[in-house]
Amino acid sequence: MGLIKSAAELPVPSTLKMLIYGQPGMGKTTLAVSMPNCLILDFDRGAYRVNQEHLQNVDSVEVETWNDIEQVLQMDLRKYDTIVVDTAGKMIDAVIVACCGTRQPSIRDWSSINAKFKSFTVALNSLGKNQVYIAHRSERQQGENRVFVPDMREKNFSALSTELDLIGYCVVKDVKGQKVRTLSFDSSDEHEGKNTCHLPAVLNIPEIIDRDGNVVGENNFLEEYVLKAFQANVAKKKQAGIAFSKLMDEIADKVNAIKTAGDADEFVKYEKSINHIGISKERARQLFMNKVNALGYKYDKDSGHFVDPNNKPEPKTEEKADDKKKAK
Repeated sequence: MGLIKSAAELPVPSTLKMLIYGQPGMGKTTLAVSMPNCLILDFDRGAYRVNQEHLQNVDSVEVETWNDIEQVLQMDLRKYDTIVVDTAGKMIDAVIVACCGTRQPSIRDWSSINAKFKSFTVALNSLGKNQVYIAHRSERQQGENRVFVPDMREKNFSALSTELDLIGYCVVKDVKGQKVRTLSFDSSDEHEGKNTCHLPAVLNIPEIIDRDGNVVGENNFLEEYVLKAFQANVAKKKQAGIAFSKLMDEIADKVNAIKTAGDADEFVKYEKSINHIGISKERARQLFMNKVNALGYKYDKDSGHFVDPNNKPEPKTEEKADDKKKAK
């Protein structure tokens, strides 16, 4: 019974994991650090390009070797809410160098490369922080369509994408004659995407730096428009989980209180009045049947009630009177 879970019982993550990709120069790193309290794992060594005002509360690690990553993951990172991996493609290159040195990887090397990549993602997950992966844009031919995809090894992208909540494609579009940066988490014939937060199909990214390089807006887009939507979705799911657990506790108490066949009848009436959540109806009936079977009660179709076969029914009043006359 415990193996099958309702939607309300599924574990709900409290942190957001996402990937943003697009062409170089799209401001992806600036966008990534619009999450709260970021630490950049700078495999691309490009964090310096972000406007200094937008790096005031951001720390970074210029990754030279994989040993730098192993050291960082052992440090006290409690002050950070978000880990930014910039870029995912360069990170995989660093994994390959750590496994193969300067030589080209052979077929036999890929198992250890994939294992190290997997251990890295597991280590990040264990930190319990938001994660933002950044990737450049590549393309592949899919039938007659050209599809834009994150620039990283397909197998590693497939493994990573299963763990992500969001995959966003960043591009410049013409909106009413104006060039606007947009972010889309919906998949299309032209690009990859993943949208588990029910975000709009396209989000316009506001301008925060003008053409002269002056800061004209606060860099908080992902926190305000993506993270908060994710957290609202999580809160809704957690409330459903709490309601389900509360209902099941109530049902379990009612089942445990069954002592007589009459109690079993009363439970049947109670169960029909419940506003069930998910699979609570199936759970309730299974708990109930386990209980009445353990007590040995049987359902009598003729009377429409549960009976205890071990208790012989008392004789009717008229039968008792006849027995008294016979005794005289």
